[in-house]
Amino acid sequence: MSGLLGLHHVALVSRDLARTADFYGRLVGLRDLGVAPAPLADPERPGALAEADARWFGDGGGRAGSLLAVVERRDAPAGHPGVGGTHHLALAVTDRDALLQWKRRFLDAGVPVTGILDRHYFQSIYVKDPDGTIVELATLGPGWTVDEPPDAIGAEHRAPPDDMVVGNRDRARIEAERWPDAVPEITDALRIRGLHHVTAIGADIERTHAFVAGRLGMRRVKRTSNFDDPTSFHWYWGVGGGAPGTLVTYFDRDPAREPRVRMGAGQVAHYAVAAAPDTLAPLADALRAAGLPTSAPAAFGPDGARFDAVAAADPDGQPVIVATATGATSYDAQETR
Repeated sequence: MSGLLGLHHVALVSRDLARTADFYGRLVGLRDLGVAPAPLADPERPGALAEADARWFGDGGGRAGSLLAVVERRDAPAGHPGVGGTHHLALAVTDRDALLQWKRRFLDAGVPVTGILDRHYFQSIYVKDPDGTIVELATLGPGWTVDEPPDAIGAEHRAPPDDMVVGNRDRARIEAERWPDAVPEITDALRIRGLHHVTAIGADIERTHAFVAGRLGMRRVKRTSNFDDPTSFHWYWGVGGGAPGTLVTYFDRDPAREPRVRMGAGQVAHYAVAAAPDTLAPLADALRAAGLPTSAPAAFGPDGARFDAVAAADPDGQPVIVATATGATSYDAQETR
């Protein structure tokens, strides 16, 4: 047993910290937790761990699973998703009404919105932050059991429903669907409930599964295809029943058609999973024993949310941080689905 609890944080690269802070703070409503060291994994040297000053955002308690670290690099080139990188991050909201209100709030702020799109297991809208990072807002349900029994989620491939696949959507209806009133304030009903999932890109889904399930110890909770590219597998892993906030997902892409990630502004520098404090060292030892480059632990994070972390990498070189979580987490109260 790995001792993983769920997601811990996601780190982003930004050219303009003030502009990014306005987006995630004022517009999205995450709490500004201040500037503090963030772990910085080097994709060119898997297992190497450095640090960088970052602006941290999260919920009021700074709980694991709600955290976002933004590292400013004013001279960073424009990044682009690809194999060995992360495609997008997703934030959790309660339900479809919340999505509609968020759609109205973003549109009124001049931020283009895609959706609402029905992903069968949840519903989503998509926006981009000022540097181009793809940010999804996803509902907490209905969950994995809509097409599999609870004791067999992730066991067999489940194709996307035909009407949810990219070529079959009613685009005019989706575009026209709007909340009727302006949304000047973020009420409790709209509050971001922490991270929902992180989606990375790999070149061999079975090899990715061997890392995420076999090395990190996460449970596969859904085997499906990409609703926007049905020729590509999209698998989900989580903790327990795979509640939002515990989820890591991967697109499986052919490296002959999908280029390598180009790291830079608008890209996720790494995703971090949360581990119980007494399991961090054994998990790091197990990764090293499997021949995976893994750093020694070091301390990071803002006051009130300090954590120890080690750096590793997935089989395609995507940096993965394992960080300790103490006390409550943002996913403790989520319904296990």
